[in-house]
Amino acid sequence: MECFTSRVNLMTGKSEWIVEKESYDYHQEIARSGYTDMLHDEERNKKYDAALKKAIDMMHGQSLKANVLDIGTGTGLLSMMAARSGADTIVAIEAFTPMAECAKKIIKQNGFENRIEIINKRSTEVTVGPGGDMKKRANILVTEVFDTELIGEGAIATFNHAHQFLLEDNCIVVPWCANMFAQVVHSELVSRWSRLKTCGNTPGYGEISVPAALNNYNGSASLHDLQLDQISTDDFSSICNPVKVFQFDFSGKGLLQKDERTVNDVIAKTSGTCHGVFVWWELQMDMFGEIMLSCAPHWALSCGGHMTSTQWRDHWMQAIFYPKTSLTLSQGDSFKLISKHDEYSLAFDVCQEINKCEKRMEEKPNILHLVCNRSRLGMMSDFTRNQVFVEVLSKVKKDSVCICLGDSSFLPIMAAKMGIKKIFAIETDRASADLMHEFIKCNHLTHQVTVIRKNPEDLTHQDVQDLKIDVILGEPYFFNSLLPWHNLHFWYAASSIKRNLSPDAQVCPAKMRIKAVAVRFKDLWKIRAAVGICEGFDISEFDKLIETSHDIADDQVEPQPLWEYPSIAMTTESSLLDIDLSAIRAEEKLSKEGNMVFQCDGLVNGVAIWADYLFDEDETLVVTSGPRETIAVEKHISWDMYTRQGVYLFRNQVPVKYDQNLNYKITFNVKNGDIEMHFGLKSLC
Repeated sequence: MECFTSRVNLMTGKSEWIVEKESYDYHQEIARSGYTDMLHDEERNKKYDAALKKAIDMMHGQSLKANVLDIGTGTGLLSMMAARSGADTIVAIEAFTPMAECAKKIIKQNGFENRIEIINKRSTEVTVGPGGDMKKRANILVTEVFDTELIGEGAIATFNHAHQFLLEDNCIVVPWCANMFAQVVHSELVSRWSRLKTCGNTPGYGEISVPAALNNYNGSASLHDLQLDQISTDDFSSICNPVKVFQFDFSGKGLLQKDERTVNDVIAKTSGTCHGVFVWWELQMDMFGEIMLSCAPHWALSCGGHMTSTQWRDHWMQAIFYPKTSLTLSQGDSFKLISKHDEYSLAFDVCQEINKCEKRMEEKPNILHLVCNRSRLGMMSDFTRNQVFVEVLSKVKKDSVCICLGDSSFLPIMAAKMGIKKIFAIETDRASADLMHEFIKCNHLTHQVTVIRKNPEDLTHQDVQDLKIDVILGEPYFFNSLLPWHNLHFWYAASSIKRNLSPDAQVCPAKMRIKAVAVRFKDLWKIRAAVGICEGFDISEFDKLIETSHDIADDQVEPQPLWEYPSIAMTTESSLLDIDLSAIRAEEKLSKEGNMVFQCDGLVNGVAIWADYLFDEDETLVVTSGPRETIAVEKHISWDMYTRQGVYLFRNQVPVKYDQNLNYKITFNVKNGDIEMHFGLKSLC
């Protein structure tokens, strides 16, 4: 069966109906589940296995049966570990029906169908006793219901309910408890994700002024989850050592609190401004603290002054929280680290006066942080990027009439600062328009810059004051863009205002170039790689399910912030397709085939793809979403930190030889905005 699904086309900006299989939502949920990454997490698997065996042995050592309850069993891996370690009874709960059915197949394939009972319900709906789902309470609980914030998947309610209704009083819980750590840091890099440092230095006119009210605190309370290991220790200084701010006791000695606040008195070990709070957690897997599973970044796990390697995982990362209080300290100053959590989320702040800090934590985000996500804030503060725009605008005639197409762009402000006569800024979002008005007012540009809150296709001559547009400007940047070429929505918007243009109107940027490089990802490939055998169990039924779901629900190319995922170049960069923004026609279909040639032997597991926007004929003024340095074969690639790149992952790592070809085909259907890419390996002749 097939059905019609409504979606917004990110390139054209239009709503459209597409035909999807009736099971599309089902497969999309499976494809997004993240189970593959968890199953590739060897440290997690081995430590759960060790802690489970220890708990079962302890029960048997007391001449008690080991009755195991596994909440959120997924593939059934932890339940099979319990069976292998001699558990007497095992009940596995899984609310997600497709995974419950998959777990049944896996358990049967591994010969445990008579030892493990699966209940397809939420654990909070399970009943115990005569006629209930479970005959009796369990005396061992094993569960993994954690996310980057630890409690974001409902761990507090899950454990509290289990202890009240599903477990015996003197049970053993795996994991036994969790400790959460916070570390306050000074970092110019981190600060760019929360505050506008500079918005473009316009020669002769100074920098764009940022309204004081918009920069008076560092951002919203929500977490910024990322791979902290990829932030160089040269890019931050620790204002304090890691501080244990919470302990979550899962053992059942008492109910977990849904709302909790701690205040830690801390002495600054270095001088600096508190730009961010790095946060991670560790699990104490057994009651004695002999088996520990940590999500700490490598510098927090250093041993004897030497950095230690950490297990890569994408299902649990670390987080940055941005204090609402801007606090600058000198070495030796005392300050307070305030940590709060509710049932699902965390918040942090720093202060020297506790009363002021409490009020700040309750404040709502200002309009800047409502409009701009963290990557966008970093992009706006990117000096290299802004300098390109300054050079572009310096070539625009001062008596020009310009129109800027994009979301929350400072190009209109920069253009006015540089003396361009008139600039119209199209802002379709109300909050984004309000933000632009704040900057116009702060920089005294009300006569030069006019904000128009309309879709470009609805623009009238009256909206542009009966003027003809000489230059169409764009970074380009749009909120809804996921992949770098989605910002080509700029061309579709520009095409809809042709009636308002002067005969020789310029388009800036003039060209978009899609580029690619074949790579060997150190770890990212694991999110799509088959699991096969996991800790001695055959998980191939899961591989079949996830592969089918990816084929149905996922695009060939997915967005990823590649600066977080180390990769080594296996080829030089290749230009896949050039799109001339002043010449393409809506009825066209652009297509190109070619080869990328491997420059070394080794394993390849993906292709990284990005877009360059070219602003001049000489191709010297370029804004890229790709590498920040020239790509060198067999060297790590330094990626732009404020955009996401496209990733095409092979299903398996493939050995290749020097001079072997990777062929590609890229097709751009201009009419509907679809860009399709295909990559395939050619054998050596």
